[in-house]
Amino acid sequence: MSVTIKMIAEKCGVSRGTVDRVLNHRGRVSQETIRKVNAVVEELGYQPNTIGRALALHKKELKIGIILCSLGNEFYDEMIEGIWAARKENHNYDVEILMRCMKGYDVEEQLSLMDELKRQVQCLILNAIDDFAIVQKIDEYMDDGIGVFTINTDVTGSRRMFHVGVDVMECGRIACGLISMFCRERGRVLIVTGSLSLLEHRNRIMGFCTAMDSRYPGIKLAEIIETQDDDEEAYRGMKEFLGRNKEIQAVFVSAGGSVSVCQALKEAGMEHTWVVVCDMIPAVKKLMEEKRIQAAIVQQPWQQGYRALDLAVHYLIEGSFETNFTIENEIKLFENM
Repeated sequence: MSVTIKMIAEKCGVSRGTVDRVLNHRGRVSQETIRKVNAVVEELGYQPNTIGRALALHKKELKIGIILCSLGNEFYDEMIEGIWAARKENHNYDVEILMRCMKGYDVEEQLSLMDELKRQVQCLILNAIDDFAIVQKIDEYMDDGIGVFTINTDVTGSRRMFHVGVDVMECGRIACGLISMFCRERGRVLIVTGSLSLLEHRNRIMGFCTAMDSRYPGIKLAEIIETQDDDEEAYRGMKEFLGRNKEIQAVFVSAGGSVSVCQALKEAGMEHTWVVVCDMIPAVKKLMEEKRIQAAIVQQPWQQGYRALDLAVHYLIEGSFETNFTIENEIKLFENM
């Protein structure tokens, strides 16, 4: 006779709902209960009926919420294409995507969108802002049995289920290594980032500075400019910086704003400054052809979108998930773009 959740619950002295939460890693359950349930699962040799679960879900609509900080940022266009490609590939299931897009990194707006979707979805893919209020809201979702997965940007200290993105510390180290080669290991570097409220943006800079301090002592950090991934803000920030300081040899654009950065450099007569960026949008390709951007460290946004949705669907079908799915950083020069 096959082992059932009811049998596990009776042996543990807990409800079937508690066993289900432990097996599917959702909701609030004490560590003692988790250990007890897992011990009985191993003792009885329980095997989840994933086939039966999948067949049942054929008749049930899967509602997946997605919140992206994508408005005005071309980087996310490919990510969204990847999301829809994964939905198409999972056509055997009735997957409904409830996507909400916001501009910039306003915590209150993201909280409002999370509140809006909370009663409508079974899981949420979140392009997260690293703020304590967002962490609390993620944990609220988890307490209510709604899985939360972060994409591209992660948060610290939450109980989110998995994260899909690149190794941003590695990205920063790669950028420092490239700039060091271009500058022959000596020069002042300006870093242009999106927002220090994002864990990924901070860690990318940390990776750069770690490599700079440990391997490239001749490379010095001039300043860090925040742009909120807004082209106009990037242009204003660059104009203001270059108006008082032109003694830089390179720029690392660690988020959006590459086109505006290059425009400001050209207007200042500094179009031959070494520039390394993180996103490969069509305008960046053109600037690489013009030799105004020397390298791009590509985050593969299509892969991020595809993997996040595909993992979310399989979580709803099978009740299993990965803690992280790391996408490879990819270096693009003019010769291989």
